[in-house]
Amino acid sequence: MLIESFLVFESSIIEIQKSKFIVIIDSLNLNSCDSSQLVKIKGIGPYYAGLIMDYGKKLGGYHSVNQIYEINNIKNENLIKFMNKLYVEPNLDLKKMDLNSDNFKGFMKHPYFDYYHTKKLFHYKNKNRKFTSLQDLKKVGFIDPDYVDKITPYLKIEQ
Repeated sequence: MLIESFLVFESSIIEIQKSKFIVIIDSLNLNSCDSSQLVKIKGIGPYYAGLIMDYGKKLGGYHSVNQIYEINNIKNENLIKFMNKLYVEPNLDLKKMDLNSDNFKGFMKHPYFDYYHTKKLFHYKNKNRKFTSLQDLKKVGFIDPDYVDKITPYLKIEQ
């Protein structure tokens, strides 16, 4: 015996009204978000999102959310509005430059390295053959300890 089932659907027209959906973002990791996520935060439009993403790429990743204050075209009064919505994961993989093998031009592309500081680092390296540890940065003459703290997260020494 062959049994056949039939399903009958009623045809109906459904009208969908366009409505505005608001997405509430608790917080975003600066190193894993994209600009489309950033613009969902109140106070960040496409322009600010682009600045934040571009600066993160130039840095090689953010190691602190406070690095946002270094972006020139974002006013501090605007930053205050959305800073609590951003964070940085600890122990992240920043793009690091090797003090002994990367070249002068490579360092100059990073926002934290100007000609003066880069020249000092390379002068020390040429004089001492190489850096043996990141602690050697403190031995480089005329470089402020605060600057050393600022650049250290972006440096490595390959053995």
